[in-house]
Amino acid sequence: GKIKFSVSESSLGHFTGDPDQNVVSGKSYVEFAPGKRAGKVPVSALLEGFQTQSFELNILPNKPYKMVLSSSDEIVVASGKEAATVTAELYDKNDNFVYNDSKTKVTFVITKATQKFGEFAKAPPLNFTNGKAKALLKGKGVTGPINLYVESGGLVPGGLEIPANTRILGSEIADLNPNVLFVSLLGGPFGDITKS
Repeated sequence: GKIKFSVSESSLGHFTGDPDQNVVSGKSYVEFAPGKRAGKVPVSALLEGFQTQSFELNILPNKPYKMVLSSSDEIVVASGKEAATVTAELYDKNDNFVYNDSKTKVTFVITKATQKFGEFAKAPPLNFTNGKAKALLKGKGVTGPINLYVESGGLVPGGLEIPANTRILGSEIADLNPNVLFVSLLGGPFGDITKS
C-alpha cells in the first residue's frame, strides 16, 4: 500500500517529493524541506485501513545573524538607586529567536558621548544563555539620554536609547531643599495625582 504524508501548515515547510509513498519492508520515507519559520511542524501519515499517525518535527532556528535590545523600564532613575535590566536577544536572518544558542559572547557598550549619564553594574563580555543576555543599567546622577548597543563578532549589533530621568516620590517631597509649599508636575499624562 501507500502512505500519504501531510503537513498541516505549508508555510512551515513542504515535502520535496511525492507525499504518497510506497511501503517497502514495512517502512516509507519522504524528504521534508523546512520553511523560514522555526518551531514545531505537525506531520501526519495515513495508510488505508490504519489509524492516522501524527508526529512533530522540531525546526531549529538558523545561526545567529543579529541582536535586538530591549529594556525592562522606559527610563533609568538618574540617582542610580535602581537599575533597569537591558536584554539582548539573538535572531536569525528570518527573524526567528535563536533560543538554542548559549555560547555566543556579547559585550554591552554605552556610547562615549552618553557615558556621563549611565553605567552598567557589571558589563564584562557575557555569554548568551538560551538566546538571551542581560545587564543592569544604572544612572550616574545626571539626567540625559543613554545610548547603548551590543556587539558580538560578525553579528548585526542592536542599539537602544533610554533616558536617565530624575524621579521624585511623593514621600520625598518634604525632604527637598529648599523646602517647597507645593510641587507642579508638568509634561506628562500623570492623571489624578491627588489619589494614591
